[in-house]
Amino acid sequence: MTLGAVVGTFIANIGGKAGALVPFAHQSFIPAWFVDVFLVFAIVQIFGINSLDMYSSGVSLQATGVPVKRYQAVLVDCVIAFGVTLYAVFSSSFTQYLSDFVDIVIVWIAPWCAIFLVDWALRRGRYVPSELQSTGRGSLYWRNSGIHWPAWAAQLIGMFAAISALSATFTLPHWLNEVTYHNQGADFSIFLGMGAGGLAYLLLASKGVRREADSQDQLLLEEGLAVA
Repeated sequence: MTLGAVVGTFIANIGGKAGALVPFAHQSFIPAWFVDVFLVFAIVQIFGINSLDMYSSGVSLQATGVPVKRYQAVLVDCVIAFGVTLYAVFSSSFTQYLSDFVDIVIVWIAPWCAIFLVDWALRRGRYVPSELQSTGRGSLYWRNSGIHWPAWAAQLIGMFAAISALSATFTLPHWLNEVTYHNQGADFSIFLGMGAGGLAYLLLASKGVRREADSQDQLLLEEGLAVA
């Protein structure tokens, strides 16, 4: 990230066109040997990060209840990601696609993060590992047919709040982007997304989650795990 910040500072137009690395050949700010170092580090870290991303993505696919093995889930995600990447990289609008993708990620990940943190706090920072891995009706976290409706409601509320305050790289209807419209383009998506999502979850799920937290303590004691 530090190397990327340095390169982006001295070569402002890098990555702005289809030939993302062409600006390297027409600049005098960075010595030639540093270009090689930058590319080596970039390639190594991309493999490292993507390996972890694909593995965790496969685990997430399994967590939804899809009956596949870990390596099969990873392969499915790799194929999908490879196809999307090929389309984006060889498109003349790669930078635009990347900007749009980051905006979309902010809309859902801000409230999701807040919901997780509030849930974690309500449970006093504890979960039952064996119950998290159980996807059947007998799981402590099964709830209503495997769906936690307060979390879904809070997520949707948080996403609406986030997109209403998003200074997007694409066009949004006025009614969906009300906050940004009245702030002359200022972006408060992360703050509103986390605030609205977290508060909604606290109000909707507090009672039920606290009950689950008490049940968790009993299960943790039975499994011989310490309860502080």
